[in-house]
Amino acid sequence: MGFYPGPANGTSWTGPYQPPTTALYSGDLPQTLISPADGAGAALAGKASAAVAIAPPRSLDMAQTISVSGFFDGAPGVFEIDLQTADVDADGMYVTEATTITAVNTNNAFHQLFTVKGKFVRAFVKTLPNNVHLTLTVQA
Repeated sequence: MGFYPGPANGTSWTGPYQPPTTALYSGDLPQTLISPADGAGAALAGKASAAVAIAPPRSLDMAQTISVSGFFDGAPGVFEIDLQTADVDADGMYVTEATTITAVNTNNAFHQLFTVKGKFVRAFVKTLPNNVHLTLTVQA
């Protein structure tokens, strides 16, 4: 999907930009937030992906469950990926969910569920020391 252009979280990125897709509904195919075309390792660290809109739950009192899956093409080292949500798709409005992604299995893959109430979701690659590519998808 690519990253936002210009300043983002105190850094800049010149990669492709796509506005939020149509709403991500429960049962939809996964949306790719980060792909190998977005760079590798240190080039990703400190960057936030473009966001996808999350369809509202059936009841306004309900939170939405988001599945985050991904894999690295090699050992990532000590990394951290944060799932961030916001009600307004503006960089300063995003907050990191309580749980972060910091571990992979023996195949360098991860899968984690998040319960969110925000209208938009994005991935923030906080740290990624090794020069590996990341593919990250979200699904409602």
